[in-house]
Amino acid sequence: MPRTYDQLVADATASGTFADYQGDGASVPWQVMTVFSQPAGMTMWVYKAYLDARWPAGFKLHDWCYTPYGALIACTREEADLALREYIARDSIIDAEIVFLAVDLGGAPFFGTSQTGYVGLQVQGSVANIGFTQQHDC
Repeated sequence: MPRTYDQLVADATASGTFADYQGDGASVPWQVMTVFSQPAGMTMWVYKAYLDARWPAGFKLHDWCYTPYGALIACTREEADLALREYIARDSIIDAEIVFLAVDLGGAPFFGTSQTGYVGLQVQGSVANIGFTQQHDC
């Protein structure tokens, strides 16, 4: 059974990488639409601004889950998408369904590979694993 929004937030926070994470908000391809139609592109830009302003926490979690960080809590794409839907539906069923339909249809190539806000896991520098204490002359 997929985890809820609150469960995913708790797990993401416990990973230590979520608190300072900065995503890019709602993924609305307004730039693409502007190429085809200025009014359509502007309408999508306004909708993105509305989504970003109204549900930033939901989009932060969704973005985080779509990066390699999501693997830290074994988050599935289904969980990420359903959690975003659940969070938005608390205020607006219509917006929740629009956003869910968009991420469900177009999110597959980005899940687990998105680099938005991902800085990579920190790895300590390497050190020699064999110490040379004496030198042999032949």
